[in-house]
This record gives sequence, C-alpha cells and structure tokens, in this order.
Amino acid sequence: MRGWVAIIDDLLDLSRIETGRLDLAFTSQNLNELVESCVAVMQPQANRERIYHPHFAGAYAGPPVVADARALRQIALNLIGNSIHLANAGGQVIVSTALSDFGKVVLRVRDTGHGLNDNEVAAAMEPFRTQAPSESGLRHFRGVSLSLTKALVEANRAQFHIQDRRAFRATLIEVVFPQAMAKA
Repeated sequence: MRGWVAIIDDLLDLSRIETGRLDLAFTSQNLNELVESCVAVMQPQANRERIYHPHFAGAYAGPPVVADARALRQIALNLIGNSIHLANAGGQVIVSTALSDFGKVVLRVRDTGHGLNDNEVAAAMEPFRTQAPSESGLRHFRGVSLSLTKALVEANRAQFHIQDRRAFRATLIEVVFPQAMAKA
C-alpha cells in the first residue's frame, strides 16, 4: 500500500502539471533500458501478488525517445504496478516497446486480469474517485496514480491510450511518443 507521503507527492506533481509548473528536462532516453530497470524494480511486488514474473518482451531496435527521465520512469513504474494489481494471481504482466508503422515509439503494458469496463476506466482516470464494492477492478487504481500517469505522459508530449479487452480478460495501456519526438 502506498504511503501518504507518496500520495501527497503525486498530488503535488498533478497540481504542477495542471498549472504548467512542472519542470521537465527533455533529453534522449533509451526506453528499453529504462523499462527493463522498472520491470526489475517491480519484480518483488509481482512476487507478493503471485503474478508470473512481469517480463519485458519485443524490445524495438529504434531511436531513443525525448522525454523527462524522472517522469518517464514514474510512468513506467505506475503502469507496471497497476497492471500487477489488475492481473489475477497466476496471471501475467507483459511490457513491450515497439516502433509503429508510422515511426512512433510505443510503450505497451498489458495484464491478464479481468479487464475493465468503460465505467471502471473512466473512474480510474479520476484522481479522487471512490470505488464502489462492485467495481472490483477499481480497487487496484488507488489515489491519483493513473490520472497522474496520463498527465505525465501528456506533459512529455506523448499520447496515453487505455484499452479494455474484457472479452480477452486483459487491459492494455499504450504510451505513444510522436514521430517528431523519436530521435534518429
């Protein structure tokens, strides 16, 4: 469980983003190395949740992305952590990077949990949404984590997409860095 200090830090970051006062240092980032290190950091949490080890698959051999290192790390950690919570015991979290057909760099985090319906996705994107007991998927999106993640993604000039795959019992989140932000 996240501590109060972490939640307050998230709220401050969200406030800074919304007011345009979050200082970001855009530099070239090796997305593969960053994601691999985040997967390793999250391994103990996955073990506690009895999740088949989160793994990093399908790394692209493309250009680095231009983003703020601290924000990019927080984005990856938040997405992996939320996916670990959404996956059922014995489930999987698969993290990958790819270069799209249009030259965009994509970070994907997918879990094999029950998936989220449209109401659960909308509620997960609200920083202070309280969950209803029937919304089982929401118990895992705590505080401001997912809304902060989306705000950090957008502050780094990327796009945030969440796709529910209830039919496939999975949730897929993508962070897409525009072609202009991929450095050759």
